[in-house]
Amino acid sequence: MQGQSTTYTVTVQSVSGFSGPVTLNVKSLPGNIVGCTAFSPATVTVPANGSVNSTLTLCTTSQSPLGAFSNLYVEGQGGGLTRNSLTFGVTITSPGDFAVSVSPTSRTVVQGQSTTYTVTVQSVSGFSGPVTLNVKSLPGNIVGCTAFSPATVTVPANGSVNSTLTLCTTSQSPLGTFSNLYVEGQGEADEELVDLRRGDNESWGFRGERESDESDGSARTVDDLHGDGAERERIQRVSDAECEEPALGT
Repeated sequence: MQGQSTTYTVTVQSVSGFSGPVTLNVKSLPGNIVGCTAFSPATVTVPANGSVNSTLTLCTTSQSPLGAFSNLYVEGQGGGLTRNSLTFGVTITSPGDFAVSVSPTSRTVVQGQSTTYTVTVQSVSGFSGPVTLNVKSLPGNIVGCTAFSPATVTVPANGSVNSTLTLCTTSQSPLGTFSNLYVEGQGEADEELVDLRRGDNESWGFRGERESDESDGSARTVDDLHGDGAERERIQRVSDAECEEPALGT
């Protein structure tokens, strides 16, 4: 996998009583495939009629080309002799990806209360590792708090994991519709973005109307709150949450 390493066991066997040091090298390996090659140890001492092992490590980089590379071999030199192993290969794959989704598709929030969403991070192509979540494009005066539980999830390879996003309002939270909020997930090798938006008109946020005793009976609406994008962006339209003033107590 790109950015990771793999190991092989190299065995040097004495033939016809040979004994002594043998130096090992890997051959027929294009230079741009791996970031390093190392034997541990690089020189082994072979006992007469016995054998000894060395560990070959091949490490890739994030720029290593994908694909299967065959016809590699290990060369051993010792006692004036040069001997080659049978050929072997290495296959380099993508480190994988992840997708972020948010549910449910609709929420209504009353001033002073809170609402929650389930954020799911799904492994794609074997991705595994930690992913840190954040809400973006959320004006600071809309809510009193935002919190993920947990804020960083560990995604299992070919599996998924959930986090709960809580948005809490205050009695001073403005009424209206606040659009284009999104959840950002950042992993070690990738970044995913998902908009929290309503499916019909591609908006998400808090939507509220004034109480019936307001003179104009109108509602305040805020649209087009855009956050920064990213080089790699995936968008899923999700939801619209509404924020209403609480009814007056009797």
